[in-house]
Amino acid sequence: LAVALAEMVIGGDIGADVDIKKIMGEALREDVALFSESNTRWIVEVENRSEVEKILNSNKIPFTYLGKVDGKNLRISLGNKVLIDKGVEEVRRLWHEPLWHYMG
Repeated sequence: LAVALAEMVIGGDIGADVDIKKIMGEALREDVALFSESNTRWIVEVENRSEVEKILNSNKIPFTYLGKVDGKNLRISLGNKVLIDKGVEEVRRLWHEPLWHYMG
C-alpha cells in the first residue's frame, strides 16, 4: 500500500492524504498494513467520487475510501497517528535510492 501510494504521488507529482484506519483490521500491525502485498486490492484515483461509489455500490463491489489527492506531501495516518508524512520530492528521492544505503 505505501509503495503503491508513493508511486502514485511520484507519477502525479502531487501529494495524497490517506487514513488507513478503515482497512487495518485488529490483527494487522502498522508495518503489515503498509507493506504487505495483499491480492486483489486496487488503489484508484477518481475525479467524481460519488459517481464511482454509486457504480460500485450498484454492482455490490466492496470498497473503502482512503483519502484524497492534494498538497505536496504523502501523508499516511492511522486515525490521529501520522505514520508517514514526506514531501513528494523526498518520496521520489527515497524511492530511487538503493535499500542498502539504509541497511549499513
